[in-house]
Amino acid sequence: MRNPRNFDTFLPYGESLRPFLVQPFISKGDLKDLLRKRGVFISNTEKEHSIPALTTNLITPSELETLRLTYSEKEENPKVTSRTLGWTSNTPLIECLPDDINLNQIVDLDFKNYQVTGTPFFTTVGSNLNHVILEFEVERLDKSNSWVEHSRLFKGSIEMIKPSNSGELIITNTHTAPETKEVIAKLSANLVNHFKTNGQTHSEAKINRILFSDFDNAKRFNYFLSLTKQSRYTCITFDENVDAGLSPDNDLTPPPKLEWLKERIKNLNLSGNALDETLFFEEELRNYLILHRLDCRFRFSISGHDGYCVMSFAFPDYSQKNDVDAELEVKIKTISFEDTKNPKEKANIKLTIIKEVEHEKLDKFKKLKLVSL
Repeated sequence: MRNPRNFDTFLPYGESLRPFLVQPFISKGDLKDLLRKRGVFISNTEKEHSIPALTTNLITPSELETLRLTYSEKEENPKVTSRTLGWTSNTPLIECLPDDINLNQIVDLDFKNYQVTGTPFFTTVGSNLNHVILEFEVERLDKSNSWVEHSRLFKGSIEMIKPSNSGELIITNTHTAPETKEVIAKLSANLVNHFKTNGQTHSEAKINRILFSDFDNAKRFNYFLSLTKQSRYTCITFDENVDAGLSPDNDLTPPPKLEWLKERIKNLNLSGNALDETLFFEEELRNYLILHRLDCRFRFSISGHDGYCVMSFAFPDYSQKNDVDAELEVKIKTISFEDTKNPKEKANIKLTIIKEVEHEKLDKFKKLKLVSL
């Protein structure tokens, strides 16, 4: 049996370096930059040309670390969902939590190819006893793959806050891979059962999510625009809407402007500038179009770092599975900095940007969602 290797104890060279360099998360631009720093310039930057230039020489530990962080950063792009739960207890939130949380036991790891590392637990955020967070790390194991993919680590978190006199618990989930998403789902269900058993929420209470079906077509447009063009955030400023995913609603008879879509177009992926000023965003047409994704560019200024990012607001399970109960997911698709090149700083700033929209997401949702009869 092959002994697994990892970056902490193994410096690959020659052909043993190739499995790492061919990974899709290492781009040809990453390899070109590395070679240029060495003073090596090649006429063709495709991987089949740049990889031999690296495998025939030794790679330094610092070069490997730069590529490794790039590799991790691209796959570990955080996705955030926001949920609420009705709350009846006046006890500080930190005191309402279970005394013992064993994530590996909660998830039931039989037939799973991952495990939660360490012993994660909830801590307060600052001195606020009604604001808690549990951060965890999942190790994915796959012995069938090369040494590069034998073991991968992914981070996730569940954060809860009980605002004063609100009668609800706000839950913010951050996942970076399917495994972390599954851990969060199992932990959330476990916590809700615990809260019900201890009378901190009603026995019939359910977690409220922001779902595709919570809006009609026009309100979904209004909701997306309230989070982008009409937004008022602290550390990010709206620039323009640059990408959108939409489709015609074939259950309705389209107006003359949209007749050409009926029975011809199933899905449209729009890319450009100021998309909200195009035909598809005209107010009188919004009832006839299904908007399931809107990507917009923001300018940010955080902790002395400035730049631009493209943030995506989407119901991914609707576009992929036509699931009307798809949950809203927010992620940063691209980010560019005017100064920092440190991948760890980039990851922290990306998460700060995503969390900046959390309050707005829930506030606008309460105002624009369909009212249940």
